[in-house]
Amino acid sequence: MHSQTNTFDLKLLDSFDTINKQNAYNIFSKSASSPSIWAKLPLLEAYVHENLRYLSQAPLLLPHLTIEDTEVAGYKIPKGTRVLINGFYTAHNPSVYDEPFEMKPERFLDENGNVVPPGHPLRYHFIGFGAGRRVCIGETLARSRIFLFLANILQKFSLEPVGKLPSRDVREYKMSVLIKPPSVSARFIRRQQ
Repeated sequence: MHSQTNTFDLKLLDSFDTINKQNAYNIFSKSASSPSIWAKLPLLEAYVHENLRYLSQAPLLLPHLTIEDTEVAGYKIPKGTRVLINGFYTAHNPSVYDEPFEMKPERFLDENGNVVPPGHPLRYHFIGFGAGRRVCIGETLARSRIFLFLANILQKFSLEPVGKLPSRDVREYKMSVLIKPPSVSARFIRRQQ
């Protein structure tokens, strides 16, 4: 899913000018692969969180079996029941995310412009990598690779859409095991150094 995520990132970046412009100034002339760059690019980090939330690439998470009798929202679920979690819904739950079908990276920034911490409700309710003791062990690696991929692109290029942009409404994308957005053409313009 990593290359799929990078494709989504580029398809959305060409549509979201703010990220492109605000981060270019911070990245330009700095090493985009330096770990210290994270602290200098809170909007880009917020964009990574929002992109993963907004796209929920795997709409249904991997199946699990209940290990004991339990009750959820008044429904009794016996031990050994196979359950699927609707990751798409949890990532677009209007009781957690204001305007859940709008791409708003700033939702992951606090009033001082810093990225909200992992325990914050907006991050806590995103379960695209699973949760609890079975959380994906590659989550940190995936997030850092996506961040560095985008930082390196933005350091070297500005992006401009070519032609008319398709809808950015994720509800209009093709859904199956993974979400497939419509094709977008973008022009990569090398930044002057």
